[in-house]
Amino acid sequence: MESFILLETILFLVNCSVVLYFIKRQNPEAFEQTQSKLTFAISPKISQLIGMFFGGLGLIFLLFPWVITPITQLKCSHSYIQETSLTTLCKLIEIDWFGNEKSKKVFSGLRGVELETKTDTNSDGKIYYKYQILLLTDTESIPFRSFDYSKYDLEQFQSVISSIKSFLVNPLEKSLEFQEDDRQQGYISVAISLLLDFLALSSIASGLSITCTFDKEANRMILSRSRWFGILGKTVFLHSLDEVVDVSVETLDTDEGWVYRVIFVLRMGDILPLTRIYSSGYQHKQHIAKLVKLFLNSIERHPEKNLLL
Repeated sequence: MESFILLETILFLVNCSVVLYFIKRQNPEAFEQTQSKLTFAISPKISQLIGMFFGGLGLIFLLFPWVITPITQLKCSHSYIQETSLTTLCKLIEIDWFGNEKSKKVFSGLRGVELETKTDTNSDGKIYYKYQILLLTDTESIPFRSFDYSKYDLEQFQSVISSIKSFLVNPLEKSLEFQEDDRQQGYISVAISLLLDFLALSSIASGLSITCTFDKEANRMILSRSRWFGILGKTVFLHSLDEVVDVSVETLDTDEGWVYRVIFVLRMGDILPLTRIYSSGYQHKQHIAKLVKLFLNSIERHPEKNLLL
């Protein structure tokens, strides 16, 4: 189970990284301004929300294996007391994912076993059943599992009960060992978590991230657009600050209503849009345009220092 623990650790770190990313990117628009430089970054909000949804589900499935007990063992043996009275000594052991004993209950005097049945109803009104093996002694009823979840169906439970009953009535059978292995459920849960983490990261990475920097000292504007954290490349636009003559919000009337985008008007009449697509959120875009315009108006223009592109 060492490889399983390693995979769980890696996925946990991935989930923590996703959570930290969302904490850092709670505001889809981040601004940083000094006297000589203005930088703002716009993160894809919808992609982040989708990624957060998948990441949350992935974390739930990742933690599920630690809720269940991967291996439960029952070990019983017949022994004689003063060579006349036959008794049965049993050990009920729960083993964790590290292969260590999570718990152990030792008891004697096992005299019987029965199957406890619980019914439940889902949202569609369909009845389904849960089963639990109860080990009976003269003083107590001991559940085989610490909770009633089990992958076994009724026929498998009945087979286990028959084996235990056969052992109890046959003194010649010196020992009985039975093990319920739920590790496969943990593996499936981690596989689902891995898929959800991939979907979360894909959702985040596929969104368009934009970074725009205005640098007075270098007399330049750098606009970059990237997806997949820039791994698959990014588009960069470089202009001198003297080329940027205006910043405004462009509007477009569509069937769904008005949509907007921020545009930079260049000296030759060209338009450089902050984003290629239009979207809602006029107030946010107007805030960006005003902030950039105030910064540009504070610059002493020097046309002779334009960058050669």
